[in-house]
Amino acid sequence: MPKNCEIAPIQEVDATFVPPDSIEIKNGSEKGDFCEAKFSPRSAALIKILNKKGEEFFRLRGENTPNMIRKESYQMFIIPNLGKMVLICDEEGNRTFVFHFLSKKPDSWFARSKKELKTFSESHPSELDHFEWKKEPEKKLLEYLFVIKHSDSLKNIETKKILEEIQIRLQELKSKKKKPTADLSEVKEKSLEKASKGWENASQLRKEIKS
Repeated sequence: MPKNCEIAPIQEVDATFVPPDSIEIKNGSEKGDFCEAKFSPRSAALIKILNKKGEEFFRLRGENTPNMIRKESYQMFIIPNLGKMVLICDEEGNRTFVFHFLSKKPDSWFARSKKELKTFSESHPSELDHFEWKKEPEKKLLEYLFVIKHSDSLKNIETKKILEEIQIRLQELKSKKKKPTADLSEVKEKSLEKASKGWENASQLRKEIKS
């Protein structure tokens, strides 16, 4: 049986992941215009794939606002040794986004709407893919995670450093949930031996992620 490769408990973040476009917001004056979407265990499918492949990861989960049609929050999977991030939602009708890089500021990406993410993908097709869960979605996940290479522009950055900087950023966001926050700097040493090569695109870091 594959081991559990999740290196820290899921971290709740006081922020909306992939905030809705106007069409995804309820209008108080309208009733019965939308059918409630069904739950779809997509994150469980992704966890199964990562566990089977022995790829360690950790997860962030946001929260939805009351006026959102979407009931399930997006989750962000950060997969250090693959140099990838994944935004995935356990509710039908929501695209999955696969980033071929890591970011010290994950909120720069989970705070973007679907429209904004699609626009970025159109202008940076080698750095972000997205798809709907229709035909063989697990096969698409395998391709985007293990076949398509991650961005290779920067020098190697120690995985431990990436985790520490992401944790610092998350602490700044001050998680609303009162659940224990994992200290990602204490990830077991064997998880830190292999650095993610080219963990983020240099030009993108300058243009898209500004302090």
